[in-house]
Amino acid sequence: VEPFLFAHDTIPQQREFFVGSYASGDVQGYASKHRSRWVEPFLFAHDTIPQQREFFVGSYASGDVQGYASKHRSRWLLNSWIEYISGSTNIAVDEVECVRSRYEKQWFETLVPLIEFSSNKLLMWIVAFATVYHLQRGEQTNSLLMRLFLAFSVKKNFIAITTLPKDSQSTIGCIFGLRFLITVWVIVGHSSIFIQDFLSNPEIYRRQLTDNFFGQLVTNCMLSVDTFFVLSATLTSFHWFRSISRAGAQQKLTSLGYWLRFYRHRVLRLWPAYLYVLLVTVLRFSRSHFHPMWAPEDQGEMCRKNWWKNALFINSFSDNLCMPWT
Repeated sequence: VEPFLFAHDTIPQQREFFVGSYASGDVQGYASKHRSRWVEPFLFAHDTIPQQREFFVGSYASGDVQGYASKHRSRWLLNSWIEYISGSTNIAVDEVECVRSRYEKQWFETLVPLIEFSSNKLLMWIVAFATVYHLQRGEQTNSLLMRLFLAFSVKKNFIAITTLPKDSQSTIGCIFGLRFLITVWVIVGHSSIFIQDFLSNPEIYRRQLTDNFFGQLVTNCMLSVDTFFVLSATLTSFHWFRSISRAGAQQKLTSLGYWLRFYRHRVLRLWPAYLYVLLVTVLRFSRSHFHPMWAPEDQGEMCRKNWWKNALFINSFSDNLCMPWT
């Protein structure tokens, strides 16, 4: 075992075996507690000098220790790990964070995630049937129930989001094109981030991005989300200034009821989609993913404790790691 622990004169394959011998599942990574899902692959340190490798591994450790140590022995395991790597007994673990394992049952073997998953599939079937009905018979109906049913039609919603308003001065036309381009940018950028946790050659991946001019779309993807803040603020300001330019609107600015209605409108638009994502994260999505992708700020555990803060939009005012991207 010692040659795998003292990585001074071993080959990369031996060091890979060392990582896998201490955990089960996807274990080719170590991450600090502040990096959340952004895992620095252990293989990235293989080509450095031994002293740098020891510091890298000895500073950060993350992995599933199921079958190797119980909860009360987790600190002993990590201390032994660092002692083996550094060759010194003077280095101790500063902090140990344990996340409750969800390996006892698969997500589809538990009731609540299964209900959520089934309701999600039911919603997809409703969308499919509503779309087929709309294509076959149209939307001419006086029934309230049928109007609610047709609200799920893909055709109806596609027409609604692609049709420009009759008054061209009521909106900013170029915003629609910017929304599409930025959405594609966000998807490409986030996909490139998440895939890094599963790569066995992160150095080659990094070099291809940095050496390619178009790789800037990926390396600068963190700025893509900021553009949504700009677009949202621009549209909100545009419509607000149009509303107060009407006759008599200036008097409403000092009314408490006016501002309550203004924020009520914003909250009601955000709440349904936001609560749906929160529900999926807590009930099913967190159970279908295993460590180390979510270590140690496990979304399933954090959202179970702090979901109500997200529902009230006050999660930014506390040390809450439930859906931190919101």
